[in-house]
Amino acid sequence: RTIFTYLGSQEPYGFLDTLTHLEITDDRLPWIMPWEIYQYFILNQPGLTTDHATHRRWAEVVMALERLGDAPIQEIQLLKTIGLLNIISAQGGLKASKEIIALCGDGNEDIINHALESLLEKSIITYRKYNAEYRVWQGSDFDLEASVQEQKAQMTSAHLAETLNEKKPLQPVVARRYGIEIGTLRYFRPIFIDRFNTNQIVSTDEPTLYLCLSETGEDEALFESCLGTLGCSLAIGAIIDSSATLKESLIEIMALQKVQHSSPELASDPIAQRELKDRLTVAIKNERQVISSILEEPSKSTWHWGARRYKVNNKRAFQELLTLVLKSNYSKTPHLHNELINREKPSSSAIAGRKKLLLAMLEMESVEDLGIEKFPPEKAIYRSILRITGLHTKT
Repeated sequence: RTIFTYLGSQEPYGFLDTLTHLEITDDRLPWIMPWEIYQYFILNQPGLTTDHATHRRWAEVVMALERLGDAPIQEIQLLKTIGLLNIISAQGGLKASKEIIALCGDGNEDIINHALESLLEKSIITYRKYNAEYRVWQGSDFDLEASVQEQKAQMTSAHLAETLNEKKPLQPVVARRYGIEIGTLRYFRPIFIDRFNTNQIVSTDEPTLYLCLSETGEDEALFESCLGTLGCSLAIGAIIDSSATLKESLIEIMALQKVQHSSPELASDPIAQRELKDRLTVAIKNERQVISSILEEPSKSTWHWGARRYKVNNKRAFQELLTLVLKSNYSKTPHLHNELINREKPSSSAIAGRKKLLLAMLEMESVEDLGIEKFPPEKAIYRSILRITGLHTKT
């Protein structure tokens, strides 16, 4: 997949992009150099690798380039070349030896030697005599992976739902279809449930969405039993299929944050800091994707309302279920399609329009549109509530 993306996409430093910037001399095509391959990956696919050791080597090369600063272009390109060879050497066996580096230059051995000496003097790279290889200086002695695994081992009994409810990663779920039909905005408050807080599954007087995180068959049976006691109330339950993935993502984030706040040696280790920051960013992104998939892909969960299971194949069916619950409980809600007045807290202009409308109702009941000229807020409220419903008609 990666090689086809490189060959076929228009990303910077990709194959097609390189072709558009070629300078052809003597009817010979120039080489695509290793430092250009490095540029392609660092610009377009920095989070592609899930191997922490490989990701760490990327971070080391980036930090080395930052320390190198405003150096001659030959040194920058040579450092990127050595860095790329260091990254692939673990699997490819292609080490950054002097012979290989010479092949990656422009043919001028003196320029390459001078650049190598300069990088060695600046302690940007080191030379390993035992295997005749140049390496980007590894400035980190902190073992992030071991620290994260140590923190994870202490979180085996973490209360997943409690943590998620504190973080509030999901916004209230708006019943859009119901709002379009009735005109009233209603939404369901999401609450995460696991085996430790099933006592929170209770009938409520506000629309509630219980998202049950099942890890075992016993958990699922327990949740079904609790949801069955709610009857046809304002509460819907969903038994989530991706609970294990969500737990793994959340524990990864918690472990990284714990390491971040409890490891004083990180303060003097920019390589480890960058690695932790990048890994935490990826973990947060994964968590968001898993949580959003609960509502984006409702077919992967089992939905319960009352004593029944509902098959929810897509988001449209999910909205239909929300509408069914609301219509069953709010059966006498009038259809008022006016967002100015049909809300919990009307705006100041809506309140002013409401007062003017009430005055017009008392003084101008026999006049069309209650004598309201042009289109101020009170006229919009009048037409959507009094005229279209037939409460004010000419007889």
